[in-house]
Amino acid sequence: MNVLLLYSRGVLPNDGGIATISKELVRSMRSDGHNVILLGYKDLKKSGYDEHQLFLPNGGENVDENVLYVESLCRRECIDLIVNQVPLDPPYMNLIPRIKGRVRAKIISCLHNPVMSQVTNLTYRKEYELRKRGLGFVLPLMKTPLIKGLLSMLYKCKYRRTYRKILSFSDKVVVLCDGMKAELLDMVGSKGDSKIEIIPNFIQSVPVIDFSKKERIIVWCGTVDFDVKRVDVVLSLWGKLQGLMPDWELKILGSGSKMEEAKKIAERLQLERFSFEGRVDPCDYYKRAKFLFVTSSFESFSLVTVEAMSFGVVPVVFDTFPMASLLVDNGQNGFLVAPYDKDAFVQKVLEIAYEEGKWKAMGGAAVQKSSSYISSSVFDSWRKLFCSVVE
Repeated sequence: MNVLLLYSRGVLPNDGGIATISKELVRSMRSDGHNVILLGYKDLKKSGYDEHQLFLPNGGENVDENVLYVESLCRRECIDLIVNQVPLDPPYMNLIPRIKGRVRAKIISCLHNPVMSQVTNLTYRKEYELRKRGLGFVLPLMKTPLIKGLLSMLYKCKYRRTYRKILSFSDKVVVLCDGMKAELLDMVGSKGDSKIEIIPNFIQSVPVIDFSKKERIIVWCGTVDFDVKRVDVVLSLWGKLQGLMPDWELKILGSGSKMEEAKKIAERLQLERFSFEGRVDPCDYYKRAKFLFVTSSFESFSLVTVEAMSFGVVPVVFDTFPMASLLVDNGQNGFLVAPYDKDAFVQKVLEIAYEEGKWKAMGGAAVQKSSSYISSSVFDSWRKLFCSVVE
């Protein structure tokens, strides 16, 4: 089968969750004997692109030119299937409906972002900014059922047409879990049910772990922001923990536009034994770390959680997204904490930080749980989907 995979940028390692899963999906498809071409619209002019990486002309801004380019590409390469990893991105929202029917390729749209959590968790997302502006008194009001219901209704009115459009031009739409499917059906209505498939993200393999080489290191991995990943929260947590865990370190992996402001927060909190490591290969840190902190206001899947678990890192996660309770069996292979209960979060960490036997047992259980998401097993769902779509 000849496959065209669409992404915003060229697929590069360590470029975020969608890039990571795209790279692994391409590897799995090629291992299965498929020919895969990658197409993006943002050329970052970096090394490391796949040898079959292409880009839309003129950054994807000219729709007519894009249509002719993709139509010609599909015919020249005899493309059977288009896998769109970013169907909500404007260049593809404008492009795909126009090539539908003009090429023989079937279209699978993959939703890697939550459908409703952006608004249902709006209080968590805006907490930092509102407190910074002296508007923290608004937060309790935003949590009331009336306001949450009103915001959800307005959000659905604004985006329902967009999601229905994606379903209309897609042969199948892939979401990551039951919770995402429920959100999507709430958005578009039950008529879209037959087109929706659930396939979780996956990792390539589970490495062999040497627990004796683990160090007293905590890692946090993500985009440095105060909205989704909530780096302000991990800094606050470390402020509470650093005096109680004097021989531990915190490593913050990732970059973002809020880096300088994050550094100022760390300075104001007088944090010690921590570092901003930048955008790096997290696996080098997972090999040595004992804990992963996940402080996001929402996630679609949290691939970093599975990746860290595969290295025997115990995750401590705020229960702010549907996949959290599917990835983490609370008290067995990690901890789930009620959203932004920082004191409870601290207590869970301290519960096993200096209990080597308990920590090791939980780390072993984390490795075992991560094995459920190995590509060799999850990719079978993709095989079945390909067969059902391309008959």
